[in-house]
Amino acid sequence: MGTGIILGAAVALFGLSMVSAASGQAFLDDEGIKNKVTLQLQLSGLGKQGCVIEIKPAHPACSFKPMKFKVGGMAADRAVTLDPIVFDASSTGADRDCSFAITLREPGQNPRTFQRGLRLSEPMPEQDTPEKTLKCYLSASSVANRSETSAQRR
Repeated sequence: MGTGIILGAAVALFGLSMVSAASGQAFLDDEGIKNKVTLQLQLSGLGKQGCVIEIKPAHPACSFKPMKFKVGGMAADRAVTLDPIVFDASSTGADRDCSFAITLREPGQNPRTFQRGLRLSEPMPEQDTPEKTLKCYLSASSVANRSETSAQRR
């Protein structure tokens, strides 16, 4: 008799977990959670030759179309804010995390990759796609390398 009650309770708990798992799938379909993401990049220390910026997903649960563009040379002594980059991103992970690998490639320098991320918002019923903004402050390597090579040894 005791084992019948325990078995019945286990079946009831299993049934409840299946119902909650099925209801959670309403928000997380094959394409995952989608948001419109705006990246605001601010670069400091960029040399006169400029750089190429590559942005791509940093892990498999995050997906968006990889981007690559060139930024012209700027004054190395001040930070420059680029135009906002707007794109659609989706996450299939349970935590709704979306991470970005942002690589700066300057002529004559090693590439520098920065990883930044944010958590996407679940869409509310009968509302537009949620929008998220991420501000990224990145330091280019050309100014740091230039000051290291000009330093005199004692």
